[in-house]
Amino acid sequence: MLFKKLLTAFLVLISFSFASAQSFVQIGDGTESSSVPYTAWNYSWSKVLYSSSDLGDAKSISGVALQVYNFSGTLSNQKIYIKQTSNTSLDGSYEDTASSSLTLVFDGDYVSSGQTTGEWLNIDFIAPFEYDGTDNVELYFVNEHGTSVYNNFYASAVTGDLVKVSGNDDSFPTSSGYNPYPNALPNIRFYYASAGPATPTNPLPGENMKYVDAETQLSFDLDATATSFDVYFSDVQSDVTGMVASALIADDEAASAAGTYTISLTDSLLESKTIYYWQVVASDGTNTSASPVWAFETQKVISDFPYNQDFEGGNDVVFHIYGPEYSDWYWANDLDWSDRGTYTQNGDSCAYISPGFLDEGVEYELRTPRFNLPTNKQISFWWFNGDSIPGGKIANVDSTYFQISTDGASTWETLATLSPTEAQQEYQQVLTDLSAYSGNNVYLRWVYKVIDAASYPKNTYLDNIEIKEISNEPEISLNVSSLNFDEIALGGYNAKQVVITNNNLSFDLVITGVTTGDGFTCDFSGTIGGGEKDTAIIVFEPNTAGVTNSTATFEIDGSFLGSNVITISGTGVDLQSSIYEYFDDTPTGQIPEGWHRISNPENDYHFVQVKTGVTGEYNSPPNVLRLYNSDEFAYPLMAILPGVSGFDTNILEFYAVKSAMDPVALYVGVMDNPFDASSFEVVDTIWPEQTIAQYSVSFPTSNAKPYIAFSHAMNDSIISSIRIDDVVWKDPNSLGVPNAAGDVYPVHQSSEIDIMSDLLFAWSNEGGEPTGYKISLGTTSAANELLENIEMGDVTSYTYDLALEYNTTYYWKVVAYNDNGDAENSEIWEFTTMQNPLINSFPWLADFNNYDVHLTSSGNFRYPLGWSIENNNSQYYCWDKLSNNPNSPNNAYSDSVAMHIINFSFNDPLDDWLFTNPLYLEQGSQYELSFWYKTSEFPGDATVEKMEVKWGTDNTSASMFTEPLFYNDNITVRDYTNFSTIISPETTGEYYIGFHAFSDPMQWIIHLDDVQMSMVQGGTVTFIVNGDGGPLEGAEISIDGAVLTTDAAGEAQVSMENGTYNYTVTANGFGTVNGEVIVNNEDVNEVVAMTDIHDISAAGFNLYPNPVKDQFIISGNGEYTVNIVNSLGQMVVSKIANDKTKLDMSHYTSGVYMVMIKYEGKVYSTRIVVE
Repeated sequence: MLFKKLLTAFLVLISFSFASAQSFVQIGDGTESSSVPYTAWNYSWSKVLYSSSDLGDAKSISGVALQVYNFSGTLSNQKIYIKQTSNTSLDGSYEDTASSSLTLVFDGDYVSSGQTTGEWLNIDFIAPFEYDGTDNVELYFVNEHGTSVYNNFYASAVTGDLVKVSGNDDSFPTSSGYNPYPNALPNIRFYYASAGPATPTNPLPGENMKYVDAETQLSFDLDATATSFDVYFSDVQSDVTGMVASALIADDEAASAAGTYTISLTDSLLESKTIYYWQVVASDGTNTSASPVWAFETQKVISDFPYNQDFEGGNDVVFHIYGPEYSDWYWANDLDWSDRGTYTQNGDSCAYISPGFLDEGVEYELRTPRFNLPTNKQISFWWFNGDSIPGGKIANVDSTYFQISTDGASTWETLATLSPTEAQQEYQQVLTDLSAYSGNNVYLRWVYKVIDAASYPKNTYLDNIEIKEISNEPEISLNVSSLNFDEIALGGYNAKQVVITNNNLSFDLVITGVTTGDGFTCDFSGTIGGGEKDTAIIVFEPNTAGVTNSTATFEIDGSFLGSNVITISGTGVDLQSSIYEYFDDTPTGQIPEGWHRISNPENDYHFVQVKTGVTGEYNSPPNVLRLYNSDEFAYPLMAILPGVSGFDTNILEFYAVKSAMDPVALYVGVMDNPFDASSFEVVDTIWPEQTIAQYSVSFPTSNAKPYIAFSHAMNDSIISSIRIDDVVWKDPNSLGVPNAAGDVYPVHQSSEIDIMSDLLFAWSNEGGEPTGYKISLGTTSAANELLENIEMGDVTSYTYDLALEYNTTYYWKVVAYNDNGDAENSEIWEFTTMQNPLINSFPWLADFNNYDVHLTSSGNFRYPLGWSIENNNSQYYCWDKLSNNPNSPNNAYSDSVAMHIINFSFNDPLDDWLFTNPLYLEQGSQYELSFWYKTSEFPGDATVEKMEVKWGTDNTSASMFTEPLFYNDNITVRDYTNFSTIISPETTGEYYIGFHAFSDPMQWIIHLDDVQMSMVQGGTVTFIVNGDGGPLEGAEISIDGAVLTTDAAGEAQVSMENGTYNYTVTANGFGTVNGEVIVNNEDVNEVVAMTDIHDISAAGFNLYPNPVKDQFIISGNGEYTVNIVNSLGQMVVSKIANDKTKLDMSHYTSGVYMVMIKYEGKVYSTRIVVE
């Protein structure tokens, strides 16, 4: 490698925090983040061990420096101790600095002077420490800052016991220490006075710097004592540490003063993504001083072509999992450019930027690594501006620019702009000649700019960047490699576009035709100029039913590059001779299988979908097909039947009703492309009324278009909805028996069927014009033990109101019939009921999370299996589950799901019950019921909710006991509130808890979460109090805040929860007794023996003064015991005395105290007053 010699020496004064000619030994260059010195606690100590092999010869150490990861401000009350040791590892024992061999070398504050990441925090010693050059060195850091600050310093990972720490938030720790995480030794510099020049410092590129310019220079600082220097530089670390001649790039270069010296390396670029090592050796003519070996990694330089970036990952990852700072590409932060797995041009990922968190007028760039770009290159990439593909776009609210720089990203030239004025239908390809921009310092970037943030700017997507040689022949590029056509009925067709691009900028691409297989056609031919594109239409018109696979080959004149073949496939579908569609087996929001719809995908108020109807909207409940238009009067709104045959015999019958008072037309016609509204041909015009009615349409026998369609006429800008029901395509002269019923509930072979309430059986009309149904039910495959051929008329549901057994399989069938007979092949379905939901183990918690969501047969309300609801008044509102979401993150009290009920009815108040599982409760036991509830703030007027909670013997409102456990008709709390109560069943059996919402019309939401039932654990304590003559009546017992009085048998009872309780027993004429009783799920008999009390004068005792201010005296004869009890029954004094004794009462509160003296087996008492 060729290197230039010394370029510059900036002769400026350098300010050091140490005396002149200071050198240092640096140990460690790792990039771990360590909190040693340990400041993660209010008080801490940490000790570290450095090896003599790293420290080198004997020296007078004047200070140390730590490499900053993050540190600011002042860290007060710090100490550093040092000692030499022959130990090669540390134990975790606490070292008492007063008695150990540690020497205090620092006592003060660590003060930041604005060091940034990677710079060094210098710490001067009180006095130099003389190191012998033989032993290892232990540093002992003491932190008494008083608050935890989490400063971090760079460290190098180690194994073994070289670092120990201990911390405490309350006081300085004297406990044993442990290895921290990560186990890393702080990078450190030991400064010492040097006979030679100071150690070279301030390297640039800095230590472990990444993405360094491939044309970087080397700079460093020398002090005034240096007269010359050598520089070693190599991508082989051992060549630098060994100072081999091949790594010497500056040899004995002169240094004339303190300052910054710079070395320019080579005229060519450094290698891409390569780690280089370098070291500076300063000399004063006699002595030398070597810097640490510094390392840096160069930037990525792309020199190999063709270059491809598809954002799929691999060896060239753009969007690194840890953020922009780990990528060779540049973007500001993760809130602008990122990768995305949807809306790709192809593959699994693309680059994109969303305007949601961006500022108006700011340019957000995605910049490539550096290119060493030869001549004769071109770039191709794909970009798209919108929400989806195809996506909406408002003109002139945002723009994206493709730009190039040849001067290292200093100045930029725009080569292409993406700013569509209408919705893009697909990705757009850009082809640009880069021949004029060759060089070794080239960058490319894509810049997104929000012009008008208030007008809903859209996402921009970028994919499949390719830089390659400009060839001497045309290159075909097709925007797709395959086409898959949706199902098409025989006699119909579908058409798809293929965009053809000539990726060569200089040569024309001549296409003479397109060869396709059976069922597909394409009549494209023409010449596409360099860098231009054109569109071909491939048509699928199936000749037979089933899947057809083929290829489309674009025939090209002359030689060419690229792939000219795409694979194509499509499925033909047989025509249906009859259709009976009642919409009841189609989920709401969708359309029946085999149907198609056309509506504006950008307008949420312009749609075709099945919905649940209300009375007057349907002919047969519950579902209808709804064509709804609010504010769109140009885009077609169509519902399209499957392809049919029989136009020479069949007629179309259907029911329709309109919502608007103004006239609204419904066109009925035919089409041959169900995806293209322009193929629609009107056959008849229907004018629905506001009352549902049946209509009939006949079609020309010569019609060749297989699809029948309904088209909303959207007359005169009328906002309206047309509902269609019971669509039948039939030959009126060939009616047979009806089709068998289908789409049943309970579903065949389903399990865990809810039988907490009456079981609803439901089925659908599958056509054939049935006039009625018969239902059977049984416990065997005969399906007739419980019901047999019960006539249902023409309704399609039946409620079974008798009890079914848990965990039992039942069999049932429905037979459709009309005047021509019963349906053939009516199935027998089976289902298994739920497991017994009885709760007999407590505590029991229902938090409404982590359960299989139970749906009613209509799919409306969700609650745990085993619970049940009673839905009164409005069928649209009842108890239902509610999950947290980004807009309402606190719907649940715990976890993410709660129950709730909402009421938007204008007329009906709520009258809805939510019942728990059956709970097995035992007579004589107590149970605690608790739950959390709240309401939510309504965006407008304040609302008031109403709820009561009852319990009863069945899961019906009629079975609930009259007295509520909870009642609140003014619930306004916006935060969850807890309620708990105790219930005690009078008989053993099954019970239910019922939550009854009864809010007024047009209120808001009640939330319910974490319903819990717990058995109150404990027992009954019976006190049996005896005096000298037997049971003692009228004794008072104080326990846990309660006062009991014994009866004639000397007994008193109280129920207590599990625990340990202190008690006090008092009675006139008897001494106070204090005791302790333990309750642990069993009844307890506590026997208390009372002792008679006599007046102290009877024993010759004297007590004075009384009242007492400070002290009083008891005089007597011989040994006795004195106990003093306060008015709460607490003993405050107990002592053994002889003859005359003095007692101090000055530190007791004022009041009356009982003095009891035990003397010669008897108890004597009196009262004193403490003032």
